[in-house]
Amino acid sequence: MQSKETFLLVDCNNFYVSCERLFNPKLEGRPVIVLSNNDGCVVARSQEAKKLGVQMGEPFFQVRERCKAWGVIVYSSNYALYGNLSSRVMEILKTFSPDVEIYSIDEAFLRFDAEMPLEAVASEIRKRVRQWVGIPVSIGIGPTKTLAKAANKIAKSGSSIFDLRSRPVQEEMLHKLVPRDIWGVGRSTAETLQTLGIYTARDFRDAATTLIRRQLGVVGERTQLELQGISCLPLEEATSPQSICRSRSFPHVITDIGIIAEALATHASCVAERLREERCVTSAISVFLEAMRKPSERTRDYFSVAAALPSPTYDTTQLIRAAKQGLERIFRSEMRYKKCGVVALDVAAERDVELDLFTERVDPRRKRLLETMDVVNQGAGKRILTFAATGVGRAWEMRSEKRSPRYMSSWRELAMVMAK
Repeated sequence: MQSKETFLLVDCNNFYVSCERLFNPKLEGRPVIVLSNNDGCVVARSQEAKKLGVQMGEPFFQVRERCKAWGVIVYSSNYALYGNLSSRVMEILKTFSPDVEIYSIDEAFLRFDAEMPLEAVASEIRKRVRQWVGIPVSIGIGPTKTLAKAANKIAKSGSSIFDLRSRPVQEEMLHKLVPRDIWGVGRSTAETLQTLGIYTARDFRDAATTLIRRQLGVVGERTQLELQGISCLPLEEATSPQSICRSRSFPHVITDIGIIAEALATHASCVAERLREERCVTSAISVFLEAMRKPSERTRDYFSVAAALPSPTYDTTQLIRAAKQGLERIFRSEMRYKKCGVVALDVAAERDVELDLFTERVDPRRKRLLETMDVVNQGAGKRILTFAATGVGRAWEMRSEKRSPRYMSSWRELAMVMAK
């Protein structure tokens, strides 16, 4: 039975690079790459950089000299800027349909009635996002999420919008796509399909269902049904997260418990802010550390501990206190630490938590204080108001030597217009 609904997958083109170009038009037409945390690996490339042979995930130290020779412009990740622009794009998408699944920072599925003139809708989405935010997007249209994803891949090759609803078009295009081009098919699955004589997406669609189920299980069978136009993957509605994690790698090995305590306090503060933003509370937290054995070895040791909180909370002070207590339990002075993090566990919506007679209530004055801190920090930039436990020197912070200004979230880094 063919689906009576249609999905659009809206994907921002080379998103991190597009964000950098938005505030620096001189980057248009030039090769640009963006690096991961601590300037480690390539995580985004412009089309020009792709043509030069820069690979996704390539360690920067391996490509540094080539980038210099080719004139590639290099940026550190600017997550504050990317997150802000992503939020603006997603808000625009919600004006076109109430059924939106934000799949990642730069992708979202939209669901529509199959009878709607969706190519015109897609064209208007592209126009509005480009005009209101400045980010180019590609859009795939399909009767299922998997086909919409495949259509989006085709759209990125040049047309910007591609409709994969008609059967003749599916016959032609699925024959050109290999299994690795199908959403959810990884390298090992693609190798398994190849041993079965399945070399294209169309081969996968038309293979015997019993064979696919036996080799790939129910997940593979659902993918096949999706390729046949039968929707098996509904939109995932936004719900309260079950856990919230905040972690960062250190730019160098750290052995000082005081410095790690400051890092964990900062992570706990960020987790608490996210809890308040989501109107949630947590009943327990986990603290973890990652250590290197020797500089020449990639082997890592992991240490973690979880602890229940006295009552469900989003209070920054309680989370910092619990994080520092956890650190004292797992810290070993002889280890060389490279990463740490805090995870809020058993997260629940504040409205759904029922407190018993003996559970400590949140002091209204304390709640107003935390909310005031959030408002000030959101308006004036992060770290305007912080807890002393997060420290001042921040020797643990990630290396980000090539980061562009945070144009949309820091007063100190606003773009300046000089009058002549």
